[in-house]
Amino acid sequence: MSTSFRFGDFRLDPAARELWRGAERINLPPKSFECLAYLVEHRERAVGRDELISAVWGRADVNDALLAQTLLRARRAVGDTGSGQTAIRTVPRFGYRFVAVVDRDEAQPVATPIAASATVEQAPAAAARRRANRGAIGAVVGAIVVAALVALMAWNRVPAPTANAADLAVVLPVEIDESSSDAAWIRLGVMDYVASRLRADGKLTVLPSERVVAFGLDPHADATQQSAQRDKILRTTGATIVVRPRAQATTQGWRLDLAWYAGSRREDASGEGATALAAATRATDALLARIGRRETTAPAAAPTLAAELAQRIDAAMLAGDLAAARAALDAAPAALRADPDVAVRLAQIDFRAGRIDDAERAFAALRDRLVDLPTTVQAQALMGLGAVAVRRNDFPAAERRYAEALAALGPSADAELAGNGYTGRGVARAALGRYDEALADFGRARVALERAGDLPGAASVDTNRGLLESSRRRWSEAVQAFSRAIAVFERYDVRDNLAASLHAKTLAELALLDLDAALADSARAWRIAADLENPVLVDAIRHSRIRALLATGQLVAAASLLDGEANVEHAQPSEPRELRVRLSLARGDAATALTQAQSLARDHPGADAQLLLAIAAMAAGETTDKPADEPAPDDPMSDDPATEARNAPTLALARAVRTQGRGNAEATLAAYAQALAAADRDGTPDVVVDASRFYLPQLIARRELDRASAIAGAIAPYAERDFRAARALAQLYRALDDQALLAQANARVKALAGERDVDKAVY
Repeated sequence: MSTSFRFGDFRLDPAARELWRGAERINLPPKSFECLAYLVEHRERAVGRDELISAVWGRADVNDALLAQTLLRARRAVGDTGSGQTAIRTVPRFGYRFVAVVDRDEAQPVATPIAASATVEQAPAAAARRRANRGAIGAVVGAIVVAALVALMAWNRVPAPTANAADLAVVLPVEIDESSSDAAWIRLGVMDYVASRLRADGKLTVLPSERVVAFGLDPHADATQQSAQRDKILRTTGATIVVRPRAQATTQGWRLDLAWYAGSRREDASGEGATALAAATRATDALLARIGRRETTAPAAAPTLAAELAQRIDAAMLAGDLAAARAALDAAPAALRADPDVAVRLAQIDFRAGRIDDAERAFAALRDRLVDLPTTVQAQALMGLGAVAVRRNDFPAAERRYAEALAALGPSADAELAGNGYTGRGVARAALGRYDEALADFGRARVALERAGDLPGAASVDTNRGLLESSRRRWSEAVQAFSRAIAVFERYDVRDNLAASLHAKTLAELALLDLDAALADSARAWRIAADLENPVLVDAIRHSRIRALLATGQLVAAASLLDGEANVEHAQPSEPRELRVRLSLARGDAATALTQAQSLARDHPGADAQLLLAIAAMAAGETTDKPADEPAPDDPMSDDPATEARNAPTLALARAVRTQGRGNAEATLAAYAQALAAADRDGTPDVVVDASRFYLPQLIARRELDRASAIAGAIAPYAERDFRAARALAQLYRALDDQALLAQANARVKALAGERDVDKAVY
C-alpha cells in the first residue's frame, strides 16, 4: 500500500508527486516537492541540511541560497510565512523539521519496492535528464570554482584513446526483465562496464555513460519507441555505432547478448557466466573479435568481487541514487571496501554527500599508499583532494593536487580523467589570477573531453572559459566561448547549462553594446527559465533579461518583470534594487530614482550604487556630497586587485558626476578626463559610452568642440544601436550647427529611445 499524508487542509501523495489543498492541486517545482516530502516522511526528527541536500539533490555542491529558495517555495505552498513557521521549522545551525500534525492514509496498491542494500532503483527519465543538466549552473551564477568539482564525477577506469569523431560509439542501457532483483544495477552497471571494455580493449571512443543516462531512455518503451530513442541519440551525438546489450538470467547464472550496429553492418555476440559481469566480459571479448578490435585470443580476466561492487556503485551513481551507492558499500565485507577501486568511490560518495572531512581523510589515506594503487585510482584520489581544497578556497593546494594527479596519469591518460584534471587545475589557477595558465588548462581540458566523446563536458569547459574571459573584460572572446557551449547544450538538450550560458552571453553582449543579440539571447534564456528548478539561476536570468530590456528602451516589459518578483528572495538582493533605479532614470523620474538610489547605496554601498546615486542626485538637481560614514567614490571597494581594477572606471565616473554637482567647472573637466581614461583602459564599450556621454556636454558647454569631436568620434560606431551614444552625438551636432547630421542623429535617438522620455531619460 502507498502512503499519503494529511496535515491541515493539505494532502501530500509522494508516490503520485502531488500536493493538494482541498480539491485544488498545488503546483510545486520538483525539488521543492521533494524537500517537502522528505521532511514530512522524517517528521519524527530534525533533518540536517547536508542530509536534506544529499537526499534531494544527490550531490554536495548545493549552496545555501539554492536550498533556501527551494524551501521557500515549499513553505509558501503550505501556508508558512517567515515568522509563522507552522509547518517547516528552521532548526538553527542544523537544518529543518516538519512540525505540523500529520495523519497517514494507506491506499492504492503498488509494486513491492526493491531493497536498496542489494540493488539500485532506476531513475525516472525526467529526473535523470535534470541531473545531467546541472553541470554549469554554479559557474554562471557566481562561482567558476564549482567546475573543479566535476573531477569527482569521472567513473571510467581505463585509458580512452584518440579516435576520430566518426568512431564514436554509444552503448545503450541493458534490456532486462524488470522483475529481476538485479535489474536496476545491471541495466546501467553492465552498460557502463561494456562501454569501459570497448574503450580499453577496442580502442574506441565511447559516449560517457552519464550522457547516455541523460537522454532518459524509457526501459518500458515498445520497439518503435526504442528505435526512435536510438535515432535521437545518433542524431544528437553524431555517433555511427550503437551497441544494444540484452541480459537474461539462466539456470547457470547470466547470459548477455550484444548487438553491434555500424551503418548497415550488424554483428552479434554472446557470453555466459556465473555473474552478469562475467557474462558481459565474455560477450565483449566475442564482439571485439568479430569486429577486428581484439589483439589477443586469450580470455579477459574474470571480474573480481571488488570489480562487481565498484560497478554496482557506479550504477547507483549513474542513476543519481547516492543512498543506494552508500548502502551497497556498507553491506560489503571490509576486505572489499579496502580495495582501491572501491575505497576511492567511498571517498567520492562522502564528498558528494557533503561529508568533506570524511572525504578528505579517505582521499588522504589513498594518497598515502599511492605506490600500491592503479594509476587511475591515484589520479582520482589526488583530484579528490584537489576538489576538497577548492571547496575550502585553498587554491594553491588545489592547483598542487590537480598537478600531481595529471603527473600520475602521464601521457597515456584516461581522456575523461585528464579533462577533469585540467579543468580543476585551470579553475585553481584562475582563482589565483593566473589567467593565461588557466586558459591553457581549459584548452587542454576541452581537447581531452572531446577525445573522450564527452561534448557536453567540453562545452562546460567553454562556459568556464567564457566566464574567465568575461572577468578579464575580453568580451568578444567570451561571446565566442559561450556560443560554442550554447550550440552543444542546445543539441544535447542540456537545458540548465544552455540557459546559464545564454545568461552569461547576454551580459557579455550588453558590455559590447550588441543589444539586438543581448535581447534575443535573454529572451531565449527566459523562455527556458520557466522549466528550470534552480531559483538562483532563474533569478539571474530574469535580471539579465531586464537589463537587455532597459538597454533597448522596453520599459513596460522591464517593469513587469521587476513587479513580478515582488515576493522573491534574491541571492543578490542589491540587483533588483539597482535595476529599479535604472528604470526610474530611464523613465526620467529623477526624484524616485534618487530615493531608490539613496536606499541602495545605504544598504549595498558598492561601486554601481555609488554611481547611480551620483547620477540620480545630479538629475534631481541635488548636491552629491557623501556622508562621512560612507567610503569616498575612489576608495577601494575590495581587497582584491582584480575587483578594484573592475571598479575603477565606475568609481572614477561617480567622482566626476559628484564633482559636476559641486559646480567647479575646471575640476569637473579634469574628473571626467580621468573617468574616460579609466574607461578606455577597461576597454568595455558600455563603460566607454557611459563615461563619454557625461563628458561631452561639459566640453560642449566650454566650447571645446575639437576635444568633444574626438570623443564623439570614438563612440560614433555605437550610435547606431545605443540610445546614450546617439543622444551624445546629437548634442555635438547641435553645437556644431550641422543641421543635416543633427537631423540624422535625432532620428536615431527617436528610434532607439523606445519607451524612454527622450528629453528626461538619463539611462
